[in-house]
Amino acid sequence: MNKQISLFTTAVFLFAIALASASNDEAPLRHDLNEQVLMLQIGPKDLGIKLETTLYKPNGSGPFPLVVINHGKNAGDTSLQERTRYPLMAQEFLKRGYLVALPMRRGFSKSGGQYRLEECTGVQYTRDQADDVTKVIELLRARSDVDASRILVMGQSLGGFVALAQAERTVP
Repeated sequence: MNKQISLFTTAVFLFAIALASASNDEAPLRHDLNEQVLMLQIGPKDLGIKLETTLYKPNGSGPFPLVVINHGKNAGDTSLQERTRYPLMAQEFLKRGYLVALPMRRGFSKSGGQYRLEECTGVQYTRDQADDVTKVIELLRARSDVDASRILVMGQSLGGFVALAQAERTVP
């Protein structure tokens, strides 16, 4: 009987360790960079999606200029791609007084929707993604800590194409 209890206790202990390690795959938030993770609702609640968005904020109350950084695409399933953080880039913008936002686009990481890039629709895909970035900007510019008149959009790899598509918009 004691052997069964010991085996049970060991099994519960190993299960708890496995569960804890599975839920802590991502590095902890960078409190030195005032890192937050937001789920921004794009579109109506019943029809829209949420975009997982990393926010780094300078110390103080602002308002701060905003930089939106669009991520690239890793090989494989986009829903398994980790949340893009770019802490070194964010740190440089924070030093210059910017609030930094990194929205994970549709179908990436924990964001809703699906990734649908096919060779013949690449241009339309980046335009659709730029529409979502426009909505993220609208949501963030409504915040009291954002200077709505000073917004920069940039991107890395596929996110660079999304930034170019964003430049087609008449968003101030």
